[in-house]
Amino acid sequence: MSERLVFGLGRSGLGVLAYLRRKGLPAAFHDDRPKPEEVAQAEAWGFAAARELSGYREVVAAPGVPIDHPALERLRAEGAEVIGEAELAYRLSPTPLIGITGTAGKGTATVATEHFLRALGFKAVAGGNLDPPLLEVVDGAEVAVAELSSFQLERVVRLRPRVAVLLNLGGDHLDRHGSL
Repeated sequence: MSERLVFGLGRSGLGVLAYLRRKGLPAAFHDDRPKPEEVAQAEAWGFAAARELSGYREVVAAPGVPIDHPALERLRAEGAEVIGEAELAYRLSPTPLIGITGTAGKGTATVATEHFLRALGFKAVAGGNLDPPLLEVVDGAEVAVAELSSFQLERVVRLRPRVAVLLNLGGDHLDRHGSL
């Protein structure tokens, strides 16, 4: 069984591959609709496209990939653990996380928290659902403030931020989540 598959390229998947490259960790990648420039970047970093979508222990899925995607369901049935960027950051980085989520206001609250922490003298960096991606900044911070979307939170398993903030809950994205 191979170790890790990055499912979905784009901003998120390429960010995961760049992080794994910095850590010296192997992975294969897959995208249902690959863009040639994204595949070229992944290959330039030394990663290869998956020959088969089978036999992986861990799948890091981009938030844009539906959690019930048939290929992810098959991989789960084989025993793969499907996670996302935030879970990977939590597992591989020693930096403490502050997680902020909610239907509205999470970006503002994330940036404000970063500024408050910096004013207190911490080397704080914001990332996650807003730019930059969390994996791009987490290792260079004393504390990382992560804006977490509901799509990102679908892919957490053991993520336990030092501080977790739920701002509000509204009826957005019911087409994806089904209900509140």
